[in-house]
Amino acid sequence: MNPITMRQAVQADQEQLADLRALVLYDDLTRLGRYDDVKVRERFRNTFNPVQTQIIEVEGSMVGCVALKPKSEAYLLEHFYIHPDYQGQRIGTQILNMLLEQDEVQGKGLF
Repeated sequence: MNPITMRQAVQADQEQLADLRALVLYDDLTRLGRYDDVKVRERFRNTFNPVQTQIIEVEGSMVGCVALKPKSEAYLLEHFYIHPDYQGQRIGTQILNMLLEQDEVQGKGLF
């Protein structure tokens, strides 16, 4: 398995991540009759905060993202997307474990 790394998102990542969200959600939203190419990206743009977002990389290539937003007693896990080509490889599990090991998360929890 290739090493997985995370880096801090920057504002310039926004459009690539909006496209990733659209790709990841396409099948499910289409099946529900709710896919809208504009709205799916706009909803991401409206809640994207690069300070709270990490880019998931495999061999230096972006394969996903995850955002942790602090709430009063826990962290909200948001925008957790893995590119379909990388799904099923336990990347999400590894990222979740990495997040749970962070000092600021320990003792609080995720929802």
